[in-house]
Amino acid sequence: MKKFLFPILSIMICFFACGAETRVVRVIDGDTVVVKEGAEKVRIRLIGVDAPEIVHPDYEKNDYYGPESKACLAQMIEGTTVLLVYDGPGKKPKKDDYGRTLAYIYKNGENVNAAMIQKGCARAYRKYPHSERDRFIDLEMESKKAKRGMWSKR
Repeated sequence: MKKFLFPILSIMICFFACGAETRVVRVIDGDTVVVKEGAEKVRIRLIGVDAPEIVHPDYEKNDYYGPESKACLAQMIEGTTVLLVYDGPGKKPKKDDYGRTLAYIYKNGENVNAAMIQKGCARAYRKYPHSERDRFIDLEMESKKAKRGMWSKR
């Protein structure tokens, strides 16, 4: 019994130690939110999630299902406390090319990034590797097959 308990406890400790609990103050679109960390507001980009564009300065580049994707994410987490979990070596926060902190977001133990893809509110982002990449691609395929969200009219 002790053999199995230690690895489980280690994973749980790392899960919470490698993340940061914070409050979502604004949803920008289906893959970007603003959280409050102390007195500072920080932009968070959901790792592995590619939501339709909604706020692109070139209106022509805004996508079908963008407003719905934003609403889907807002309904799940806007105004709530979430856990940010970082990916990669050392589980330290990394930033993307736009200065947004990359993170998985958990709400009540549920991976919100995965939920966005599973509900058809976003696609799996394939450009960069991350620890949930294969699972997210599988969730997208499942969502397409079931014609959920953005896939319902295609």
